[in-house]
Amino acid sequence: MDEEKQIAETPVEVSEKKEVCFWKSVIGVFFEPTETFPILAEKKLWVLFPICLLFLSMFLSTYIFFERVDREAFMMEQFRKSKFSSQMSQEQIDKAVSDFKQKSSFAQSIMVPFFIIIWLVLASLVYYLSFLALGGLNTFIQTMLVVFWAELTTFLAQVIAIPIMMFKAPDELLNPQEILLTNLGAIIGSEKLSPALFSLLSSFDLFAILNLVLITLGLASISKLSKGFSALIVFSLYAAKIALKTAWVYFVIQ
Repeated sequence: MDEEKQIAETPVEVSEKKEVCFWKSVIGVFFEPTETFPILAEKKLWVLFPICLLFLSMFLSTYIFFERVDREAFMMEQFRKSKFSSQMSQEQIDKAVSDFKQKSSFAQSIMVPFFIIIWLVLASLVYYLSFLALGGLNTFIQTMLVVFWAELTTFLAQVIAIPIMMFKAPDELLNPQEILLTNLGAIIGSEKLSPALFSLLSSFDLFAILNLVLITLGLASISKLSKGFSALIVFSLYAAKIALKTAWVYFVIQ
């Protein structure tokens, strides 16, 4: 009798298996990341959604930037900050500025999201190897899915930046990192800081921190490492990135 009862209940348990709602999962990335990321890590095709959003938002924001910015002033500002400009003649600088002004916004913008996506794949590999070396058992694909879904923070930043760029004057867009006042560098102002210090302070950005938090919670939820240990790995890698970026600006660019 017990066996018949167990057999009769089995189909009911299968049929009542909880269905996963796509849009609820998208919202859950921000509000329930620990519960949501393990689900998204198994839904491999769903990763097309954040990839498409990131690609379109990065392309559109870059396109609007190049359409709106004073190109000549923008290039002259880049030369002013770079030590390489001292090794160039005025004719070479003028030619570089002229070539930049003649390039179409589409051509300048279309490659940006491709490079961003490649960068995120490489970042996923670094996260995967770091977690693997320290006892995490998540796969590379799962790691990459977490990283791309966490990039919804970048999408939000671009959505906010686009209307700001539309209303700002062309000469107010010379430094892209100052469009959003969400980082310390932009709040203080690049004109008051050296390029290296501005690069350092610009790394302390609200959207970047939110991104790191989501990556931490996502990777912790699909691995055997604790949230604290995961945070140590993720934020240590970001600190190394900041150090390398600042050193590059100080020794090579500045």
